[in-house]
Amino acid sequence: MQCDDPQSSAERVAALLLFLFNTGAHAAEVERLKVGHLQLESSQSLPTAVLGTQLRICPLWPATVALLRPLVADRSPSDPIFICRNGKPMSRFGIYAAVVAHAKSASTHQPSMVGKRISPQTLRNTFGVHLSRAGADVNDVQTMVRSI
Repeated sequence: MQCDDPQSSAERVAALLLFLFNTGAHAAEVERLKVGHLQLESSQSLPTAVLGTQLRICPLWPATVALLRPLVADRSPSDPIFICRNGKPMSRFGIYAAVVAHAKSASTHQPSMVGKRISPQTLRNTFGVHLSRAGADVNDVQTMVRSI
C-alpha cells in the first residue's frame, strides 16, 4: 500500500474512525494496536480485536472488517495497524487530529455538528451509550468502558 496515495489515506482514516466507534478504544490503545491483534479471518467466531493491557476481545462489525482487511493485507503481525503517510505508526495525537479534522469536515454537511467538540473520547462515550441503548446491562457497559 502506498502511504502517499490520497485514496489509501482516506481509506485509512475511514477504517480508523469506524474502528474507534466500533470498539470504544482509547486513542493510546489504537496507537499500540498491531496487525497480530486482529483476527479477521475467524471461521468459528466473529472477527475480533484484542485491546488494552487487560485482555479484552472486541467483536468487529462486518463494515469495520471490510475496511481493515485491505489495510493490513500482506503486513507483518508486528506492524502497527494505523500508519501515517510516511509509513510510521500514527500517534495518539495523530489519531486525535484525524478525528477532529474529519468532524470539522463533516460539520459542513451536518449543521448540527457545527461548534461541537468531537474527539476520540466522544466516539468512546458514544460506544457506551449505544451499548446501553441496545440493552446491555449498565454494569457491564461501565466495566467494559473502564477496562479499555
